[in-house]
Amino acid sequence: MKPSILTLALILALPVAANAQGHSHKGPNGGELVDVAGGHAEFVDTPTEIALHLSDEDGKPVPSKGATGKATILSGGKTETVDLAPAG
Repeated sequence: MKPSILTLALILALPVAANAQGHSHKGPNGGELVDVAGGHAEFVDTPTEIALHLSDEDGKPVPSKGATGKATILSGGKTETVDLAPAG
């Protein structure tokens, strides 16, 4: 699974939509875990980092090598778009 920018944008939006429908739950990293095509996505954010953990249908991590994306951050009334890339 190699998420495109559009896929990543949809994944980032899913926790809000899934939570409203009661289909999300806490993932192993403390974030909201939602079902996505082919597996699961867990969005974890802190004041300094955004992490998106991808796993297959069995909960095994999916390699993110080569994956890219963008996130739009709203802070203090300003928006900023940042690039997302695999850590490490």
